[in-house]
Amino acid sequence: MKNFKNLFILMCLGLMISCTQEQNTTSEFQWRGPNRDGIYPEKNLLDSWPEEGPELIWEYYDLGAGYSSVAIDGDKVITAGTTDSINYIYTFNKGGDLLWKKELGRAWTDTYLGIRSTPLIKDGKAYVFDGLGVMHCFNTEDGEIIWQRDLLTEYNVKNNQHGVHENLIIDGNKLFCTLGGETTNIITMDKDTGETIWESKGLGELNAYCSTNIITHNGVKYYITMTYNALLAFEVETGKMAWSDELTERRYGIHANVPYYRDGKLFVIEGWKYGARMYNIAEDGQSVELLWEFKNVDPQMGDAIVIDDNIYIGSVMDRTNYCLDWNTGEVKFKTEDLGEGTFIAADDKLFLLTYKGEMAMLKAEDDKFLTLGKFKALGKKPNHFSQPVIHDGILYLRYNEMIKAFNIQK
Repeated sequence: MKNFKNLFILMCLGLMISCTQEQNTTSEFQWRGPNRDGIYPEKNLLDSWPEEGPELIWEYYDLGAGYSSVAIDGDKVITAGTTDSINYIYTFNKGGDLLWKKELGRAWTDTYLGIRSTPLIKDGKAYVFDGLGVMHCFNTEDGEIIWQRDLLTEYNVKNNQHGVHENLIIDGNKLFCTLGGETTNIITMDKDTGETIWESKGLGELNAYCSTNIITHNGVKYYITMTYNALLAFEVETGKMAWSDELTERRYGIHANVPYYRDGKLFVIEGWKYGARMYNIAEDGQSVELLWEFKNVDPQMGDAIVIDDNIYIGSVMDRTNYCLDWNTGEVKFKTEDLGEGTFIAADDKLFLLTYKGEMAMLKAEDDKFLTLGKFKALGKKPNHFSQPVIHDGILYLRYNEMIKAFNIQK
């Protein structure tokens, strides 16, 4: 039962700044990096860590409950936490000083207390979708609310078992959300005003905790999501559903992993012991064909990494980390030595935060993972589910009430 509960918890991400490399000044920051694939455009990172780990720059211990990671807007580090059933936004400067804390609203409290969505940053605004289904847009300068919509109430949508969770995505002026209603399943809003642009019935299934993706296939953009029993694709411009495919995990309807796209192929992780699939998308974008399946992986938190023709992915059920062939799904190599957790990548290295709070830096060779450094980063408690983030040479780690920032720059 303990493992059953652990696998429901979702998370997100964030980053910061270094004095030794050019600063990243992009006006957008989202979950799992610029392309939502866990790969960060970092260079000149340390090639090894001492036994005690890299230098700790700052830490903060009063965030309350939550699985939100940090997001960056210029010189500000932003995250969210829950205290006394209220969600709050916290904003720090580069040195870890708290600049401001603002109340966001009432929190989901039925199961797994704590906000899960990582703030999505775009042009000085931040967006958070909370567990009660309220969409928040606020100013990153001072936290003032720009607009809010209680979408579940507005559309009379039944919440799912463990509260709404989605790490949001923007394309142009469109903010996307898998609402999960019977009649309004997918909705896009104007990111500046919150007004509805289009909505779709989809298949009328519950939200499945999926952090979605937008892909471009043969010149057309598609919004890819997973609901309770289905994988779905919608044309970004019109909201037309292009295709759907039935998923095999039906007991819990939890698909908390981001879909990956490359060269006409779509890699999808179901989780919950139901493995992963590779699809080929038809030339016209209106159908898919299953190419291969691999049942032995079930990451829960969107933590696969795709580099060249290699998929680096973990398994909760057998506590094994795999390297799979992108084209065939065959196992290139695997290890049980590291522990299951969340992968990210930067500067030709892999970084693995295990669910027990160990942080490892790895080099993926042809037949094995080479450990370049490993340390206990976040204490002795279990269930470290928030996404690690690297930004301008700083590694950010979140665990419930704490954030730690480490210098991993040469």
